[in-house]
Amino acid sequence: MQPAEIKQILQSCEFFKGLGGNEIEGIAGICRSSTCEEGEFIFRQGDFGEHLYIIAEGQVYLERTIDIGARKG
Repeated sequence: MQPAEIKQILQSCEFFKGLGGNEIEGIAGICRSSTCEEGEFIFRQGDFGEHLYIIAEGQVYLERTIDIGARKG
């Protein structure tokens, strides 16, 4: 993905609404694009949150387990 494409995706993202062009360009400069295969894990519960993921195309399935006493679900 080209830097111009990344910048366009960021500009259309609600999370970055209100940022100026220079700010978006700065963020775009540190972004990297990756493609995931169906069924591939992007991250797992308990992983250290060190990245921000923006889904530009497709969809992800989120699943979270909780400990409710003797039962886990």
